[in-house]
Amino acid sequence: LVGTAMTKADIVKSVSRIEELIKDGWICWATSNHDFKRVASRLQGEAPLADKALFASTLGLCLRGTYCMYQGEELGLPQAELAFEDLRDPYDIMLYPEHVGRDGCRTPLPWDAQGGFSATTKPWLPQPQAHKDLAVAGQEADPESVLAQIKNFLSWRKDTPAMRLGTIEFFDLPDPLLSFRRDLAGQSYLCVYNTSASTARMEAPAGTMLPVSRHAALHDGGLVLGPYGYAIFSQQKE
Repeated sequence: LVGTAMTKADIVKSVSRIEELIKDGWICWATSNHDFKRVASRLQGEAPLADKALFASTLGLCLRGTYCMYQGEELGLPQAELAFEDLRDPYDIMLYPEHVGRDGCRTPLPWDAQGGFSATTKPWLPQPQAHKDLAVAGQEADPESVLAQIKNFLSWRKDTPAMRLGTIEFFDLPDPLLSFRRDLAGQSYLCVYNTSASTARMEAPAGTMLPVSRHAALHDGGLVLGPYGYAIFSQQKE
């Protein structure tokens, strides 16, 4: 999914094609890497970067397969905006300014408010202030941060065999809603994602909505999902 804006059409097309090709095989999913703009900056619409980052990473973690989390995704880092004189990639330099570039996703991970990397020597690529504002140290102290929520989601997934090893089945819902179920040995979990920056509504699914959901609320028999919100329901089979 690295070369896409992760619209509903992008996700359904990619997952359906992969499932058709690999059958009972296995895939490694990615939403960002060192050659493409960071996913938090690729998603469309006006929504907080944290919402976009958590949408992308948790979706990747819910798909059938292994999820490869690129450095900085766990912090919700946006694409770094670099000056021409800071570029190092020959491809970026050759195509500047038309090409968005790869160096903007290759900057060092921000460990603290000062950057925490190469304190006495200029690093290969600079650390923008927008990244320092999302540094590890600050997010570790905030239970509502992207980092904290990713850790919680990873812990839940680790303890939920159906989300790691189960089958996957997609359901047909109106745009912008994306829905699929993971099943394994009596465990069943329904995942519903709002793939847009606008609020979306649907009839409330059966089951119990889990705390790992985000920007999701049950109201008058319906499920309301905020921009890039998602809800995960436990639907255990008898």
